[in-house]
Amino acid sequence: MAIYKNQAGQKIAVYVYDATTASGTDPGKTGDAANITGEIALDGGTSAATNDVNPTQLEATDHPGIYLFDLTQAETNADMISIRAVGWRIDNDKHARDGLDG
Repeated sequence: MAIYKNQAGQKIAVYVYDATTASGTDPGKTGDAANITGEIALDGGTSAATNDVNPTQLEATDHPGIYLFDLTQAETNADMISIRAVGWRIDNDKHARDGLDG
């Protein structure tokens, strides 16, 4: 996924999964957008809340657990962007990975 520097209208995906899901089933957590917020850090700087208060769920059936954060132009004005999904459910038994992980 490419993120272009200093460009508005971009999105970044995070994957939220339920660590308590039974083995052999898809652990992607759906219907949880209202409980997820984001923290962003630019160029290794101080973390702050993302402009997009809650992400949008991509599609629950075919992409369970994928949530999209809309990025402002200012949020892309960096050489390195780090996004972390946060929320009380994530901290307890849900986990998130950003779309930049290999």
